[in-house]
Amino acid sequence: MNPNPLCELTWRDTLASFLILTLLLPSTWGCALFRDPIPPGFDTISIQVEVERDKKGSIEGDLRAYSTLKGVLVGALTGAPSFAIAGGAGGLGVGVVTCSATFIFYPFCVAGTVFVGFVGGAIVGLVGGVTIGIIGGLPSEVAKQTTAALARMEENRSFDEDLMTAMRNAIPQEKQLDSADAMAIVTARLEEFDLRQHSKDRLSVRLSASMVQTWQVPGEKRKEKICDYRYDSEKKDATTWLADSGVAFRESVTLGIETFARWMNRDLEAFATTTALEETEQDPASCFKERHWYNLF
Repeated sequence: MNPNPLCELTWRDTLASFLILTLLLPSTWGCALFRDPIPPGFDTISIQVEVERDKKGSIEGDLRAYSTLKGVLVGALTGAPSFAIAGGAGGLGVGVVTCSATFIFYPFCVAGTVFVGFVGGAIVGLVGGVTIGIIGGLPSEVAKQTTAALARMEENRSFDEDLMTAMRNAIPQEKQLDSADAMAIVTARLEEFDLRQHSKDRLSVRLSASMVQTWQVPGEKRKEKICDYRYDSEKKDATTWLADSGVAFRESVTLGIETFARWMNRDLEAFATTTALEETEQDPASCFKERHWYNLF
């Protein structure tokens, strides 16, 4: 009787199969990575801008300051449930592993660990949320003044015009075309504006943006590449931000928009020259990355 061929597999066969699979997986992932289109670099572009807004027409994000009391309430209401769920899930995992020896009382043992994890998580989340609210919260009157200053700043400026002006100033004029004759469309998006609160009544502004390069090679589908950016201002005392009717907020947003435009032009140059740029104190690493499979790890 002939033996089963599967039984003749040795450890060498198993090892060889494992090595082959190991080599094939990065190649498969690499092919997925290489399908992500890379802009070829454009001599001419058409610039567009977009500003993300909520249902009320305000710029997307959080422009409202919170007081210490509000921070405590919000922290408690959000921290306790989220940590309770995480604690309950952790308790379930611990119970499944540690209660396996208690055959008859196994369901009760697991239920007990879930309950302990749920309660413990809720307590941790409650304490953590309250602590964050106390540390980052502002005095009630200061919070009102900050929210009012941000509202005035938004009412008295056009983010669309500011972003377009910054882009036109950052990108060489000879590359800009307003017609359909441009090789690509470059859309600068201002996506979010958040007020961030830190300890000791210190505040900062965070802006989020992206650049979308859209182009089409004759005979092929339309392609696009998206690059994401984030700008964080310096941390300053609330009194500094509120001085002179909140001029520091306006200046910080202007600087952030101009910085985005500079970063976007830097990335356009990186794509055009196929040169990956390292992170510096002033600039992030370029959106362009050289194509190597080990970039996945």
